[in-house]
Amino acid sequence: MLVVNLEGIEKIKKLNKNRVKELQKQTEKKIIGWICRYTPEEIIHASGAIPYRVYLGGTEDTPTSDANTLFGSRVCPFARGILGYKLIGNALNFLSGIVSTHTCDAMRCLLEIWRIHITHPSFIYQIHLPRNKREEGLNYFKKGLAKFTDALERFLNVSITNARIFNSIKLINLTRKLLKEFQEKRKSISLPISGSDAFEVYHAAMIL
Repeated sequence: MLVVNLEGIEKIKKLNKNRVKELQKQTEKKIIGWICRYTPEEIIHASGAIPYRVYLGGTEDTPTSDANTLFGSRVCPFARGILGYKLIGNALNFLSGIVSTHTCDAMRCLLEIWRIHITHPSFIYQIHLPRNKREEGLNYFKKGLAKFTDALERFLNVSITNARIFNSIKLINLTRKLLKEFQEKRKSISLPISGSDAFEVYHAAMIL
């Protein structure tokens, strides 16, 4: 019979809960928030900044209504929620920059509205994605990633070398590999790990 030590899950929950307070006190490194899963977290990590997944979305019970003056009320509540949290207080004020990709019109408009109506943070960047996997699409994406790297280098006054990018890729790929193994074990073995506890693990991989 497999015995699972759940102390690790409890530790992760505590780390997740305290993460924002930690980052609010962080002064040595810049913190770059990223929204969409297609955002190249590896490049942010290679820059020496701290990548932080912006996950504050919304339902009608969260600050989506505060964003309705800038967003249409029928727009995606996740995008409106992010903007709403930013408008009502300091929920995201620890960010030094924010990055996303143009996956949908809501994400495109979110950063455009943010850039026009909110002065913080000063670094706001949107990466355009290719619409096909052919050679021209991949070349388009490569050029977009190069532009993002250049912009991040200028903002942080650093040099993002290939060696640093490869090291970050190696680290983040290891994280993905371990998450995949974790999920496979949850499927194949009757582990006493609930869906909400599993979410804490995935959440940790994006913010710690």
